[in-house]
Amino acid sequence: MQYLTETDLAGERGAHISDCGTYRYRLWREWDRSKPSWRF
Repeated sequence: MQYLTETDLAGERGAHISDCGTYRYRLWREWDRSKPSWRF
């Protein structure tokens, strides 16, 4: 599994992708860490 993440002034974003690149297990983006996060 590949873990792709990036953090900059705008926040954090990333994805968990299968090794073959066919399947995406998780995708997220965080704009404001001071606010509560939503988990589904």
